[in-house]
Amino acid sequence: MVQNTMKYKEVLYISASTLFSGSANEIQVLNMCSAFSKIGIKTNLVINSKNKQKDLKDMIEFYGIDLSKINFSISKFKTLRGLEFLLCLKSLFLYFKNRIIYKKKFFIFSRNLYASFLFGVIFKEHICFEIHSIESGFREIIQKLILKNNNIQCICISNSLKNILIHKYNLSKNFKKRSYVLSDCSTVDDKIFPINEKFILREEIFGSLDKNKNFIGYFGSLHEGRGLSLIFKLAELSQKNNFLIFGGKDNDIKKIKKLKNIPNNIYFMGYVSPAKSKKFMKLMDVLLMPYQQKVGIGVKDINTAEIMSPLKMFEYMASGVPLISSDLKVLKEVLNNEKNCLLAQYNDPRSWYERIEQLINSNQLSIKISKNAINDIENHFNWEKRAVSIYKIFNDES
Repeated sequence: MVQNTMKYKEVLYISASTLFSGSANEIQVLNMCSAFSKIGIKTNLVINSKNKQKDLKDMIEFYGIDLSKINFSISKFKTLRGLEFLLCLKSLFLYFKNRIIYKKKFFIFSRNLYASFLFGVIFKEHICFEIHSIESGFREIIQKLILKNNNIQCICISNSLKNILIHKYNLSKNFKKRSYVLSDCSTVDDKIFPINEKFILREEIFGSLDKNKNFIGYFGSLHEGRGLSLIFKLAELSQKNNFLIFGGKDNDIKKIKKLKNIPNNIYFMGYVSPAKSKKFMKLMDVLLMPYQQKVGIGVKDINTAEIMSPLKMFEYMASGVPLISSDLKVLKEVLNNEKNCLLAQYNDPRSWYERIEQLINSNQLSIKISKNAINDIENHFNWEKRAVSIYKIFNDES
């Protein structure tokens, strides 16, 4: 809990996200809001919804996140075009309504580019802005104005992102003082399945698969650069293992199956809810994160390989299952080879095969990596600790 004497006891969280869209950013936003509420800050969230609004119980079941104390302000814009600006306008209305009528003072936290510009640059309000990408075109101009504005505290998700922004926009020492690096996070729950229970649940859920083979899991999108082709080659090398791919739309999966010769030990499990995804991760023997040098997010010309802090990485680490990851510089801000993961060359299937063999053949190594990863989540990459850090950053500068 944060101290009750702190100046701001209520946060207005302005997102650019859409509920039930299947993206990582909505999950990150909901986890942050849940964390703010858990440390004693009343939390107001501006967000869009793709579906008709479900009741809170259904949302909690779908996401597997405690949303009970969040005050939702949900829009139902059907198109994503202009969504971020529409959510920005809604947040402005809510903010000034509460400020003028109810005399409320909000801690403003934004993952919305336009809201950050209007609140921080135009209205000169003190805000925190969380940055996950490097913008281009018109949005690049707005991002530059935000980063050079002294009213705005900036949260970057990786050191690499912060350094690239400093170089790109020629930012001064002042930016360095009011910018902070806070990676994404996860939460370790109490349910890490013992081996016997894992086998029973695998039989119930994945009964059609060969239970005598190891279960190697990939969770995430099927976009360019996520390493799907590498997994196919790896499956050919490693016929004694089942490779389960969770994620992707039905149409995307159909296209992949038409275009490629899929090894017979590859299984497309399709999209599963965030709550089920966390459960299924724990039922695997090894988890794969084969990012390539160019990583897409479904948006043309955007590559996140140099700046990312993938939510999936932290969820893997919290699962109690050992992780093998591509040996990319930005990921090594969190990952440490043979301590909380094993690293492999991003473009070398043989390297990945050897890493899987290491884990399958050494229970001691597997347990060591899993325990260290869980400790890192609990001690360093924890949502509530992140929320406390952000809140203190805002209050110290206000």
